[in-house]
Amino acid sequence: MSKFLTMEDLANRIENERPDISEVMENSEIEHELAKKILQRRKALRISQQQLTKRAHLTQCQVSRLEKGDIKSFSTLKRVLNALDLEILIVPKHSPVTTIHSPIKRRRLKLPVKN
Repeated sequence: MSKFLTMEDLANRIENERPDISEVMENSEIEHELAKKILQRRKALRISQQQLTKRAHLTQCQVSRLEKGDIKSFSTLKRVLNALDLEILIVPKHSPVTTIHSPIKRRRLKLPVKN
């Protein structure tokens, strides 16, 4: 009779036996979260991908790939963030994010930082 593995068992096994896979999964999770926030912001501003390409001086293909989590270039990411009036806030993983209230509204995206 075979033993069934729980998702936690499988995750622990992967983490122990293949740390390279864990790292790829972490990176992929960050890229996916960034892409999700960018897409949400674009839709909240009610602008099309085509309008965003003009604001960010990028091609429609670059914007589409970025919104799918395919982030190849930090400069491309910065252009889109600037065009959407977003910024990345980098904080230690296990500390709370403090938002400073100012007259200028800014959206903050918390990303985990590897030690």
